[in-house]
Amino acid sequence: MQKTKVIWSVLITSALTTGLFGSAISFTDLNQLNLNFAKPASVEGLGNYDWEDGATFPGWRALYVTNPADPVGNSTVPDLFRATNGFGTSPIGLYWFRPGAASTSGSLGTRHFDGSSGSVGIGGIYFGLPITNDTGLTLTSFNLGYTGTQWREETGDPGTFTVSYSTDATTLITGAWSGIGALDYASSGNHSAGSTLSSALRTVIDPVTVSLAATPLAPGETLWLRWFSVNASGFDQSIGIDDVTFGAIPEPSTGALMIGLAALGWAAGRRKGWL
Repeated sequence: MQKTKVIWSVLITSALTTGLFGSAISFTDLNQLNLNFAKPASVEGLGNYDWEDGATFPGWRALYVTNPADPVGNSTVPDLFRATNGFGTSPIGLYWFRPGAASTSGSLGTRHFDGSSGSVGIGGIYFGLPITNDTGLTLTSFNLGYTGTQWREETGDPGTFTVSYSTDATTLITGAWSGIGALDYASSGNHSAGSTLSSALRTVIDPVTVSLAATPLAPGETLWLRWFSVNASGFDQSIGIDDVTFGAIPEPSTGALMIGLAALGWAAGRRKGWL
């Protein structure tokens, strides 16, 4: 199938940068990023499509890991993802869920397989993205929130995402990572019978502020965000994420300096009659 790049719905500001990470989201000012998963141009209906790391959904990467306790050396980038309304028997773990074949938006997520429906042969799935600090300011904290979605109920354990970040990673499994427990997600639906839901169950996870005081993000440095879904016992739920919001805060001295310079420029313009 033809690989194609798509426009990712970013409502405020975002751009792609290239270099060490292939492609990353560029955070260029202090406005909030609102990130959603628009329909890839390659997707025509429900089925399997080529996955291109960093391009299918710009910036986003994914990894299958056979041993979550030791992911380095036990991981592979998926070749395919599945576009579906929540169900599918193909041995593919990475999904783009949407309400129907004509839908132009959806959520990125996972569905592990066990038993008679096949197996992707993995212990878990990581997905996430790098965000480069192109504000020109040193950032000392960030805000992150999203919506967790469930698209199918199965008889196995609840589906979960654990969320973490890194300021020194170069991939989804290198560097030092810190968990953000307040952003973890667990599916909320009935887990007693297998059924595709008529509409996704949506759990809004309000943004939380994460301090970077110990490892401030200097201009040009990159923050990595990731979600991890473990292959739970039994038939796993179909779960995803949507409506990701991201914002960042500069160190106080830098922010005050920028505000002060702006105020001086405004005052000077008033005196000279420019404003």
